Amino acid sequence: MEVNEYKLPPIHIAMVAPSGAGKTSLLSTVYEFMKSKFNRDDSFSIRPCNQNDRLILNKFNQEVNDKLKAGSLKFQSGLNATQASKKFEFELSFEKNGQRVSQILSFMDIPGGWITDPDNHKDFVEHLKLSHFLWIPIEAPVLMTAKTNNEEGLSSSKLQTTYIQELVNQWTSSCKSEGRPANVCFILSKCETYFSQDKTESLAAKCKERFDNNFKDIVQNIHDNYPSAQIHYVPVETIGPIKLIVSDWEQDGNGNWYLDTQYKITNNVRKIGGAKYLMDGILNFAAGQIKALLYQVKSDTEKTKAEKEAEANPSNPFKWLIGKITGRIADAKENLVEINAFLVQLEQLKNKFESLLPSIQEKEDNKYFQNL
Repeated sequence: MEVNEYKLPPIHIAMVAPSGAGKTSLLSTVYEFMKSKFNRDDSFSIRPCNQNDRLILNKFNQEVNDKLKAGSLKFQSGLNATQASKKFEFELSFEKNGQRVSQILSFMDIPGGWITDPDNHKDFVEHLKLSHFLWIPIEAPVLMTAKTNNEEGLSSSKLQTTYIQELVNQWTSSCKSEGRPANVCFILSKCETYFSQDKTESLAAKCKERFDNNFKDIVQNIHDNYPSAQIHYVPVETIGPIKLIVSDWEQDGNGNWYLDTQYKITNNVRKIGGAKYLMDGILNFAAGQIKALLYQVKSDTEKTKAEKEAEANPSNPFKWLIGKITGRIADAKENLVEINAFLVQLEQLKNKFESLLPSIQEKEDNKYFQNL
């Protein structure tokens, strides 16, 4: 059967943070979350757009599962991290009865080095200009484990808030001048110790306090530069059953400081958390795109449908006979079925996106999402 396909405009998401902040693990989490929601129904699917992306994500997921089973997990923030701009693209699609609608989510993962050397990453600059979403991962242990003045200085340097401030100002100014919606997500990564693994339920509030101390000026500048921008604080657990037991600031062979962390494994099954709140803005935006397309298609096809209905069911017997002989009636009926099927597909895809959105009450009652 020939498939009629419509591709929605891509949604661009820029990700910027210091090296080792967990950008690749966040992409893996997004992929796993969306797979669990979309791939249950044969009509819906999500997949990486190229084989290399699929291999990278599968390798990362396998390494996480292996480490959970082995009972040992370590991170060295700032070492062995992404060193080049990397674009990941996922395709969300809905296909049924010969109709297919697809939506590309295009993420650009940028190394922390870009912040001080933008000329060597012009591909990211172009991606940034197209982005409605800016994700800023922040390592929770870097915020939370500083105990001395020296460690607080290292933590502040590691977070690179000065450079992030400059980037955010440029991006929001660009969005404002072009009238483009803007959504900024500050994503607390590696945060399991302070959320699902915290029995006292007090550490999540401490994380938010430390975040405010370090990022309040950036948040305020976004409000000042582009008041209509949406700003969210979203802790995301990319692994789940891990609890921080060791955190030490160390120096590598070049004298660069990094935070060496070791985690206790509390369960060998990965459990992600907070991803639904991270994807809230993107899925809401996608649903809005489909609503606009539905309105456009309905308007554009109203006249066409009327013509096809007249051809498929002519009142004049002579026209009916000619149409039957020439096959025009059959063609018109087939076209009419295709038009109606496409409208149904769009409506179903929109409903699917909207069904994944957390309710206002959910966002108010949980610790994994805050409007800023």
